Amino acid sequence: MNLDEQMKEAGMRTIDEMVASLTDNTLLLTKEVTDLESFEWWLETSYREFLSMQAERDIKKQDGDEMYEWILAHAALFGSVLAHYRQAIAT
Repeated sequence: MNLDEQMKEAGMRTIDEMVASLTDNTLLLTKEVTDLESFEWWLETSYREFLSMQAERDIKKQDGDEMYEWILAHAALFGSVLAHYRQAIAT
C-alpha cells in the first residue's frame, strides 16, 4: 500500500489534496500579500522576526528553552524561501 492509500485509510487527506487546498485556507493566508512585492515584504518581515527571536535566545543562553528549536527551524525556513525567491526574480 502506497502512502496515499495509507493516509486515506487513516482518514487523512493525501499530500496532493493538502497542497491543492493551500489557497483555500484562510488561516494560512495573510491579507496583505496580494502580489510578488508584498510577498517579498512578508517573507523578509517573517524572517527578521524569527531571526530576532533567535538572537534574543542566543544572547540569553537559556538552557532548556522549549521554543528555541522551533524558532531556529522557522528562521531557517523563511531564510531559505526568501533567498530562493530573490534568486528566482533576479533571473
